Amino acid sequence: MKTTKTSRLLSILGSVVAVIVITAGLAFAQTFDFEGVGTVEAEETDGTVALTSATFINDFEVVEDDSTPDEVELYVTDGESTKKIEIEIEDEGLRASIEDVPSTVPGDDDSTTTSTLPDGDDDDDEVETEVTIPLPDVSQVFDLPEGAGTVTVTVTDGTVTLDWEPADGWEFIEYEQEGDEAEVEFRNGTLKVEFEAEIEGGQLVIEQKVEFDDDSDSDDDDDDDDDDEDEDEDEDEDEDEDENDDDDED
Repeated sequence: MKTTKTSRLLSILGSVVAVIVITAGLAFAQTFDFEGVGTVEAEETDGTVALTSATFINDFEVVEDDSTPDEVELYVTDGESTKKIEIEIEDEGLRASIEDVPSTVPGDDDSTTTSTLPDGDDDDDEVETEVTIPLPDVSQVFDLPEGAGTVTVTVTDGTVTLDWEPADGWEFIEYEQEGDEAEVEFRNGTLKVEFEAEIEGGQLVIEQKVEFDDDSDSDDDDDDDDDDEDEDEDEDEDEDEDENDDDDED
């Protein structure tokens, strides 16, 4: 099976699982949406991170750029408030944060919005992304991986609910909702996408998983079963022929 990303096959508990692996050393970009401020895109290449584009709204503009090869650090203001935006490499991924700071003094590193894009692990059979967005009440649309569609997350009085719109070819499987967490699953052939939203520590954490199934083993099992049935039928025929021969001799 070919994918747009690097893939390989692992034999796990007797089943073959296709795994997406983002190869170290390759450049990849991630766009971060900061509510009410704008969007910033950064690219990681060979252990360094660089700003590739930024679009601001509500009169926000960059007043200071303290970026280094290790992190993107921007100070933006709309004339009334100043915010610090940071994007840095953490746990083999990109982590973004935004915070209010005094107009002339950079603040501490307390983030209100966090996103993580892992590079992947050779032993994983799934791809995960985590995004943290602020509370209390919020409604936000997320694009599902692999083009599976969209999910709208709504938080009202501490309760999380999901609405979704699957793309063509994707089938809804299951939806579970309980208080401050909700989960929905979709499938398209051998691909399964899980989307989970949960309130943790006063923040909404979004987790998306992509799992790859390979039914070749089950097909082989079916072939083995068919072979066994054919052997049983041949044995029955041989027994019937032996009985007929005995009757003829009598």
